[in-house]
Amino acid sequence: MVSVVATNGMQGWVTLEDFSPVRYLRKIGTSEAEINSYIDKTMNENVQKFIPVYDMEGNVIGEFPTGYSM
Repeated sequence: MVSVVATNGMQGWVTLEDFSPVRYLRKIGTSEAEINSYIDKTMNENVQKFIPVYDMEGNVIGEFPTGYSM
C-alpha cells in the first residue's frame, strides 16, 4: 500500500496494483514479455485515471489521480 492524499483532502492508501501496475506485475513474477505487452497496450492511453483511496479498514474514502492528462 502507498500513502496518498485523495482529491477530497483525506489521507489514505492506494494499492500498489492500482498505483504502479508494472511494479506490481514484476512483484508477482509476471514475465517480461507479458509486462512489455501490457506497456504496449497502455502506452498510448493519454488519459487521466482515478484510483480508489482506502482507509485502514479497507473502506473507499476518496480517489487519487494517476496517468496522464492532455
